[in-house]
Amino acid sequence: MSLVNVDIDLLRTLIVVVERQSFTAAGEQLLRTQSAISLQMKRLEETLGKKVLERGSGQGMALTAYGRLVHQYAREILELNDAMIREITHHKEPKILRLGVPDDYAELILPDIVARLSRMEDHLEIQIVADLSTTLDAMVDQGELDMAIMTQDKDLDGLGLCEERLTWVGRDRDVIRRNDPLNLALFPDGCGVRSNALRALKKSKLKWHIGFCSKSFSILKATMLTQGAIGVLPRRAVPRDLVALGHDDGLPALDDSRLIMRFNQGSSYDLNRFFSKIARNVGTATLTPVIEDSA
Repeated sequence: MSLVNVDIDLLRTLIVVVERQSFTAAGEQLLRTQSAISLQMKRLEETLGKKVLERGSGQGMALTAYGRLVHQYAREILELNDAMIREITHHKEPKILRLGVPDDYAELILPDIVARLSRMEDHLEIQIVADLSTTLDAMVDQGELDMAIMTQDKDLDGLGLCEERLTWVGRDRDVIRRNDPLNLALFPDGCGVRSNALRALKKSKLKWHIGFCSKSFSILKATMLTQGAIGVLPRRAVPRDLVALGHDDGLPALDDSRLIMRFNQGSSYDLNRFFSKIARNVGTATLTPVIEDSA
């Protein structure tokens, strides 16, 4: 048996006819003639193949046994239909903001940035990409990000956010052993912090090798904790389970780093107004208290 599709307008007319108990009154409410309402009820019965209304009883319109069943379903169908229309009419499409950050800064600056942006925009979906600064810079150029926070290095440039003091980090001071090469855990090429660290080491007389390399800070941190590797972080981003290392541990001084921001000029957002909100807190966010070194 093939499925039968009932015109929803016929069901709506049935409900009004039952409520008003008259084709004429139903027509007045629906802005149709009495004959048009009568024709609709005839079409409904033909579609269903069953009698729905008893007419001419002198007591208005009476539903047949099939009519009562149809009337019950009609109310449910119309409620769903009307709810769907209300939802579609009032639903706001979420705005999407694509934000890039270096992974070593993510835990430090993202919570407050996300909170601020969420307060500024209703129905905002923030898509976050954590990657190397050079990769984020290219993604902005290619229109894959609306804005990116990056570590300035070489050809990277943008709106300045703050100066960062960097520090060597490890699980404890015992990871530095006299005459043993330093076992480094660094981000891949393209990371300004990596370039900073290697530049400082090349000027020193220390022996070193890169034992671990990853785009993920959580992976680098694991190698520091379990393998005694040494990494580099912004001083204010040193987590509680790592310690800051420096001159007294025999390590060379690191240059300061600079955080910058770039916008995608083709973005649909007025990103300049986001900049002031973000810049206000990026330079002051602190992850956890760090153990001071004497550098």
